[in-house]
Amino acid sequence: FGLTHLYCSLMDRAINTGLAVSRAVGLPLLAWTEAHEGGGLYKVDETSGALSGVPGGNREYFAARYPELVLPAQLGAAGWYRGGYEEADALRARIAVFRQQLAERHGGSSDRVGVVTHGDFYHHLLAAIMQAPAAANGAYWFYLNNLGISRLDFRAEGLRVMYLNRVDYLPAALVT
Repeated sequence: FGLTHLYCSLMDRAINTGLAVSRAVGLPLLAWTEAHEGGGLYKVDETSGALSGVPGGNREYFAARYPELVLPAQLGAAGWYRGGYEEADALRARIAVFRQQLAERHGGSSDRVGVVTHGDFYHHLLAAIMQAPAAANGAYWFYLNNLGISRLDFRAEGLRVMYLNRVDYLPAALVT
C-alpha cells in the first residue's frame, strides 16, 4: 500500500492490530487519542444497565505493555480517557477534531496514511467525509469487518473512494 504514516487508537485491540501492521510494513505505530471507538471507555452496570466512563491507560501502562508504540506527548499519569460514556453528538464532534488534525498533519501532501481504528468510529468518519446526514435509527451504516481495509484518496479534484471494507486478502474463515 506504500504507507508513509501509521496511526492507531489507544484501545488495546487497535494497538495489537496496528503493531502487526507496523512490523509488516516497517513503519512506527503512532497512537492517536481521538481515533478511539465510539462511546469511549465505559462499563455497564449489571443491575441498572447504566453506562459509566472508565479511565484509559496512562503512559506507564502503555510503555510497559507496548514499548514499540509511539505515545502522544500529552499522555501522562492520568490516562488518555477521562470522560463518561460518549454520546453520538460528542462522537461526531470528536470526528471533526480528528479530521482537522489529519488535514493539519497530512493535507496537501503525498502522504499515505493508515489508521487502525474501530467500526463505530469508521462509520461516523466516513459519514462526515461524505457529508452524509446523521443516520436516524440506523437508517444506513458503513460496515467494517475486523481487519477490513478501506482506501480513500483525497485529490485536488475531490475525494476518490477506491474501496471500502476490503477483506479479500483474508481466508473466509477469518472474516468476522
